[in-house]
Amino acid sequence: MMQTVYNNSNPQYTGKATIRFLPIINIAPITFDKSLYWKASQIIHEYKDLENTVLMLGSFHTLMNLVGSIGTLMKGSCLNEVLQEIYGSNTVLHMMSGKDIFRAIHGHMLVHAALSTLLVADMFPCNEDGSCQKFIKTASTLFDSIMSGKEYVENAETSDTMCEIANDLKKKKLQLQSSETSKLWLAYQEMVQTVYKLITADRTSSW
Repeated sequence: MMQTVYNNSNPQYTGKATIRFLPIINIAPITFDKSLYWKASQIIHEYKDLENTVLMLGSFHTLMNLVGSIGTLMKGSCLNEVLQEIYGSNTVLHMMSGKDIFRAIHGHMLVHAALSTLLVADMFPCNEDGSCQKFIKTASTLFDSIMSGKEYVENAETSDTMCEIANDLKKKKLQLQSSETSKLWLAYQEMVQTVYKLITADRTSSW
């Protein structure tokens, strides 16, 4: 879905790609995987001659560390039990550690979607006849326009309908901050959104 939205958001041909050299900078950026990154950071810490060396953990291992940190922070929150409704218990252990990265991302996406659905349903309840608030219908129409290529994502994000929903969502989250349990799961949603942003930045080369 994300790829469809991005493809439709800017259908114009941007022109032939060009390659050019960047100016030389007085640092040496080096990309490592997780184990080599740790060893290299220790070496740089020991030798002052290497202080201008910049280490960069690859995006894949950065993602694994991020997902692993989510698993650590959410210990005791029953997230394991929720994921075990879909995955096996041994699989969930690897997911929470960030080792089984693909299943972990899929699992966190499902939980994030479920939490978002509960939050939106509480904010914008349907009427007794099954109809929802007017601007929810407007948002649905706007989403259909994006998916069909009639509207750009950038224009939709700044529309009055989306701004109104964003403001209501912000107020609702502030109300929920009074509960420690709600605060934990809201923080979890923010961490999963960070995972989304990292994946999007890596795939679109937009850092």
